[in-house]
Amino acid sequence: MRTPRTFHLFPRLPPELRALIWTFHKNSRGIRHHLVESEHGRHYAAIDIEVDTYARTILTEAKTHAHWDGGGRPKGLEGDAKVRFVGDNYVSEVEDFAKSVVTARHPQLWRRKISLYVRFNYKWDVLFLAGRTSCFSPLFSLSLMRVAGRLPDLVAGTGGHWFVNVQHLALQLQRTGTGSTPGTGTMAGELDAVLPRMPMLKDVFLVVYRDPMCHWGPPRRWTVFKRAMLDGQNFLPVAEFIARHPDGDRVGTFCECDLDDGEAKGIKSSLQRSLPASVSVTVVADPY
Repeated sequence: MRTPRTFHLFPRLPPELRALIWTFHKNSRGIRHHLVESEHGRHYAAIDIEVDTYARTILTEAKTHAHWDGGGRPKGLEGDAKVRFVGDNYVSEVEDFAKSVVTARHPQLWRRKISLYVRFNYKWDVLFLAGRTSCFSPLFSLSLMRVAGRLPDLVAGTGGHWFVNVQHLALQLQRTGTGSTPGTGTMAGELDAVLPRMPMLKDVFLVVYRDPMCHWGPPRRWTVFKRAMLDGQNFLPVAEFIARHPDGDRVGTFCECDLDDGEAKGIKSSLQRSLPASVSVTVVADPY
């Protein structure tokens, strides 16, 4: 039997107990919101890293009116903001523990949604962006990107965009040496132009490329994997990822996981020069 994810009698609990539950919730490590682009389109998936399960964050119209005002600001005890993902995004209709249809167990059950509304907690949640042509492309409509041209200019011109309030940001890097994708200079320049415009930013996680079709699967499925390896945001330190990645020399086990972190460290050094010292920049791997 599947454990229920919603407690409908919560409003009937004594105020003191509700306050304690809200405090516990706000002290959790939050949700990781994945916005992933692939050749199959854009995908949204959320993972509750506190309990290591799929999280239901998509808002229905009823929930939106009950907890948020017209400007997306929370009402009452509800501390999560309402954010909007533009364009078409595929989302799972079941608790399919995957970031896109590429790695989904039930890809036929992913459905296209237009202009998703999602609850997002700026203090705790992590925004994970994995774009094809740019780290930030999943945030904007394709038509707007074609008109705007350069994405740094587009982000700079949207000072009211909810994205500038994000405190914890994870960016999927392209595979080292891939000629058709941005190199270190291009990507570092784009990040240097955009991230300083995010005044609330506290953490930047540079996520090394991991082949979604890797024979060995995500790190959390490796036989050598232990949860103690993960950091406070449930990312795998890049040194652990490289050292513990299963041997790819065996027949039939080839993958394109990036086991060279030199380029990622170059981008990290560039960001550390352009961002305030209070912003932490870390090179990691995603275990999911």
